[in-house]
Amino acid sequence: MDTRAFAAVALFIGLSAGNAMAGQSGSIDQPVAVRASTLQWQDAVGFTKGARLAVVYGDMTKPGPFVARLALPANFKIAPHWHSKAEYLSISSGSLRLGQGDRYDLTDAALFGAGDFLYQPAGHRHFLLTTEPTVVELYGSGPFDINYINAADDPRHG
Repeated sequence: MDTRAFAAVALFIGLSAGNAMAGQSGSIDQPVAVRASTLQWQDAVGFTKGARLAVVYGDMTKPGPFVARLALPANFKIAPHWHSKAEYLSISSGSLRLGQGDRYDLTDAALFGAGDFLYQPAGHRHFLLTTEPTVVELYGSGPFDINYINAADDPRHG
């Protein structure tokens, strides 16, 4: 494919990515496009107050692929937890420190910023702290869950 044809295809894909309603789902063999301005942000269930979530594609509560954006304020802590399915995160803006294990200890937590990608396999225990307002894009296969190591850390039970 010559450079002009490649550029035209890339432009079409880029423009298409901004033309549909937020949270759209459907068959995975059909194209979907979402404009950031149409995202419907809401409080993120399972996280402490201040976390906001917008579903971009799919339904996080049902089996199947989903994409969501999670906006976290500065100094936002997510206590040690795990997910029953693999979690994929791309940091869109801001930065965070990611730690591994059952105990919240930032000593060995690595710093990640915009453009970085994180993968946590199913069952892997991890935690994080944002260092500034941060937006991550979360990809996975539903249903999404978050299971806190210490029940007292779970905002759904407090």
